Amino acid sequence: MEESAEFKALPKKEREKRRYQLPETISVWICDFDLPSAKNEYWDEWALYSRHAIRNGMAVPLSKKNKYIFLANFWKHRSTK
Repeated sequence: MEESAEFKALPKKEREKRRYQLPETISVWICDFDLPSAKNEYWDEWALYSRHAIRNGMAVPLSKKNKYIFLANFWKHRSTK
């Protein structure tokens, strides 16, 4: 992030404030099996939650920057020659 032109164009105070911010990260998991919680959907987006927050009824993702996309029932057919 610190090497991007967009980051370098920010004022010094703003750069110092954002120096350690994590970029948005999306992990794509390609699965060749069904995910029981996805109920035959082909796309599902997940996030991480704190056990404490869930117990107290405040289930909010730990970070909006980390997302997990699961592609269930994904079968790639390879053509053979």
